[in-house]
Amino acid sequence: MPKNLKAVAIDLDGTLFDDNSPPVSVISKLRSVQAKGIVVMLCSGRALPYLTGVAKILGLNGPLVAEDGMIVFDQRTGKKHIMGDVKQLEAIRKLAAQYITEGIETKKPQHIKELIFTLEPNPNVPLQLLYEKTLKIKKKYNLPINISRSNQMVNILPDGANKGTALKKAAEIIAISCSEIAAFGDSLNDLPMLKASGFPIAVGNAEKEVKKIAKYVCKNSVGEGVSEGLNVLFP
Repeated sequence: MPKNLKAVAIDLDGTLFDDNSPPVSVISKLRSVQAKGIVVMLCSGRALPYLTGVAKILGLNGPLVAEDGMIVFDQRTGKKHIMGDVKQLEAIRKLAAQYITEGIETKKPQHIKELIFTLEPNPNVPLQLLYEKTLKIKKKYNLPINISRSNQMVNILPDGANKGTALKKAAEIIAISCSEIAAFGDSLNDLPMLKASGFPIAVGNAEKEVKKIAKYVCKNSVGEGVSEGLNVLFP
């Protein structure tokens, strides 16, 4: 196990928790890791207000990565860093309305549509099919955008905006190297963050592409998997 870790970055949905809140034991472990001087960062596709609420409940004060890497928020100073040019989203939004029949722009409140374009599949349409259709439109029109997929939606951001570049910005904020960060994830949109980190960890329920690049694959899933990984790193 690495000895030089100074921070951990943890995805939320499908990694730290699912439809249920994380167990008390997991919350206790997160707080004990932070008490040791390790910075705990939450990195999610969800909107910043949601993340700040979760961080407050969990008692975590590290930087927050929101909107799949579009926003990096320094909780200490209150400064918000926008990681891409939102004007790049307008072209794909118009093309999607014309050519994508497999899904619609989500109406769910976890995203701010001015910062990220998010598609959810129509009933009985596989998420992977919607993802592949969106990739084809990007390629056909040579659009400067970044497309990723969580376990629920297809996320479309400006070129260069993803959890990996956001992690680098978060590392800069706390004056450390990404090589000193362990990252936890489960879905394809976590891959840039995991690849940018010094020690990528996949929870037990992670997709095969995530497990393939992980240096440690947890036996347990979701919250218990995070607790397992933290116990390995910080016994």
